[in-house]
Amino acid sequence: ARNQVSEAAKKNLQTLAVHIRQGDFRTWEGGKHFIPPERFALYINNRVSSASTTHRVWICSDEPVAAELFHHIDRQNLPRPLREDLYLMANADILLAGESSLAYFLSFLRHGDSFRLHPTQTSLEEIHADGL
Repeated sequence: ARNQVSEAAKKNLQTLAVHIRQGDFRTWEGGKHFIPPERFALYINNRVSSASTTHRVWICSDEPVAAELFHHIDRQNLPRPLREDLYLMANADILLAGESSLAYFLSFLRHGDSFRLHPTQTSLEEIHADGL
């Protein structure tokens, strides 16, 4: 993971880590917090294809995610060990996540922007460490 962060920095790529929590979110509280990987893919694919800067996108998930859902991503080493995913999420320029306590707590430690995708809304909400 450190090599991936270093490589992206050397190439001056904007990095985007996407935390997709699946597992227990499918059924916990009736699945109301679950966001399917396809919804993340739609947002990421639109953002990356319309951006003026070049991105390196890292998918971080507690289960395998179909890499073919995401265009323009680093498909190396999918899925990665949790420790590597945490490192990538902590060091990415932008973190995108669902309603996850992990993403919330990472927002305290990060220097980049953190955004939350809600299961029922179409827009993103910025995660502010002081406001939740």
